[in-house]
Amino acid sequence: MIKMENTILVGSALKNKRKELGLSQKEMVGSVLSVSYYSKVERNLFDINVNDLMRILTLHGIDVVRFFREIKTNKLSEQEILTKKLQQAFYEQNLDKINHIVTRIEELKYDDHLILLAKLMKCSIQKNLKHISSEEKRRIKSEIFNTDNWDTFLLQLFSTSMIIFSFEELTVMVNSIFNHFKMIKDSDKYVQELIASIAINYLQNCYDNNNPKNIDSALKEIELLPEDPLFIGYKELALYYKAVFARDNLSKETIRKILSLSGYSNFLKLLPK
Repeated sequence: MIKMENTILVGSALKNKRKELGLSQKEMVGSVLSVSYYSKVERNLFDINVNDLMRILTLHGIDVVRFFREIKTNKLSEQEILTKKLQQAFYEQNLDKINHIVTRIEELKYDDHLILLAKLMKCSIQKNLKHISSEEKRRIKSEIFNTDNWDTFLLQLFSTSMIIFSFEELTVMVNSIFNHFKMIKDSDKYVQELIASIAINYLQNCYDNNNPKNIDSALKEIELLPEDPLFIGYKELALYYKAVFARDNLSKETIRKILSLSGYSNFLKLLPK
């Protein structure tokens, strides 16, 4: 996907421009793409290639140079930047960073969804649900169970909140996500990364629940990810879980060494031995 660090995504920019022109999605896309696909582009779930983007801009007489200049100058809001920092702190398993970011979120009085996300991250790292109230659990489950539109926020929410679901509930929701994103290679890299994270978390849950019969769908999802350096870690982790379930100790130890050399020491502490 065409995007730049700390700038809005092309999908968001197209949505802004469409609303500015007073067009429906169908009018905006014309015959360039299906409305269904384009709606996912606007939500930054699917990529749009340069040729299709240029055709849409040309169709409505949108100045190409100005369009890309607006993308460069329309920086992410501080709330969006804090969300990214929160996600990075979680991947690093860094509680101090998360607490520092939460303090900043509270100072700025942002949407309590961000606070909830931070609480879930702390629960996941500490493997303890003390930070989440019964009402918050109910709210999260309600949002997840009632969605038919898996956007990036809900994928992030589910990825982080898997600790509060039963294994049976997880299996239903994971299958729903995998079915929703059957063409995962067409998705935005951020969406692909969220789905990969969900797949790895689900493999861990299969291990915790001694249920190897459900691992194939998660392994397949990671296998379908594009050959991109961004996903090497996920692919290595998937191979590790495959070796664990197969009781292939030689492969398991080899992968642990590779993961250690690749900088995944924090994850090694969390993996089954």
